[in-house]
Amino acid sequence: QAPVLHAEVNELSTRSGLPKLQELPGLSSLSEILEQKEKKDEHMVERLDALIRNHTEVLRRNRHDLNAKLARGLAYLEKGKLAERGLIYYAKAVRDISQVLAKNQTSLQTLYSRGIAYQHLGQMGKAIGDFTEVLRHDPQHAHAAFARAACQNIIG
Repeated sequence: QAPVLHAEVNELSTRSGLPKLQELPGLSSLSEILEQKEKKDEHMVERLDALIRNHTEVLRRNRHDLNAKLARGLAYLEKGKLAERGLIYYAKAVRDISQVLAKNQTSLQTLYSRGIAYQHLGQMGKAIGDFTEVLRHDPQHAHAAFARAACQNIIG
């Protein structure tokens, strides 16, 4: 896809008398930068898959291990941001994180993380509820305030 785009841009540049893509400082390396980001994302997905497998194995041995459940939920949340079909990972993150919250309501970061997963799933009402609860306990939590405002803006 990128070589075709490069060729089209260079052809248009030639016809219009503008410099070719390679001649513009910084832009010639854009495809290299995008390639590096893609490789980095692929590496991160591999690392997240390994974390998910490891924590799933821990949970097979002890399904009540809240640390493993939370770590897997957070890994699902991060994988959702990188995966092509992220929604399934956000749903898995909500499942795991909700189970942790049912046992331990004191973690604001955990509640915030579930709110982020709800936000990515498009469940703005639930996301707003989680962010509001975080702000009730910590009114200075800037990320929760921003995320809640973003959700409220989306639903109008």
